Amino acid sequence: MRVLLVDDEKDTLRAMACFLDHSNVEALPVADSVEAARHIINQPFDAMIFDVHMPSPDGLELTRSARRTSLNNTTPIGLITGFDDTETQSKGSEAGATCFAGKPITPQKIRSILYVLQRAVSPDRRKHARLPFLTQVNCRWSSSGTRSLLAKSLNLGQGGMLLEPSGGMSVGQELELEFEIPLVWRPILLRAKVDRFEQPDRIAVQFLDAAGSDFEAVQSYIAQRLHKVEPEFSSGDNQGVYSFR
Repeated sequence: MRVLLVDDEKDTLRAMACFLDHSNVEALPVADSVEAARHIINQPFDAMIFDVHMPSPDGLELTRSARRTSLNNTTPIGLITGFDDTETQSKGSEAGATCFAGKPITPQKIRSILYVLQRAVSPDRRKHARLPFLTQVNCRWSSSGTRSLLAKSLNLGQGGMLLEPSGGMSVGQELELEFEIPLVWRPILLRAKVDRFEQPDRIAVQFLDAAGSDFEAVQSYIAQRLHKVEPEFSSGDNQGVYSFR
């Protein structure tokens, strides 16, 4: 599960990011809401959590922006605020938020927010979930001769993975990937193409082999990991978290 966190209060942002990191959730913490707006336009997320009261764009404006994008128009969004009042909740619902929680933010409240957001993730988005996955990946591609790069993976999904460094590859470049996953005795070999760049020097690659034993091995591994990760937020009360939809 890949979650965008946005809060201009850096202590709160660090606390939320730390909790998610320890819960096998990939968090992208952003203190600058202008920067967050760019991420919303350019990257798909499985869920987003915004502080309501920030310098423009605030959490309500970010929510409206997300609903106008093609990548995040259905992404579940949780709003947090120090002003736990009916008017703010109403504005959040109208903007398109999924749930609302008042500060202070505690680990239990973050757990409850994620439980609500997780239940709202569509089957299609769940299919594109990214799991933290660290391993060496041997990349080979042709560009004025055969070139190779030993990269490091940062996450893995059913459709692709995030690698660093980029090795000078361009968007659309096709390449061969070789890497290992747990409980599979042989290296995984897959064709892929560069889908996009991410800062500081990362590339997101999309798998091109939608069949075969290696692709099936990746799908099986992800399914097992999702089964282990998702129950993390499946219990406990949702006190202080109000669902809009």
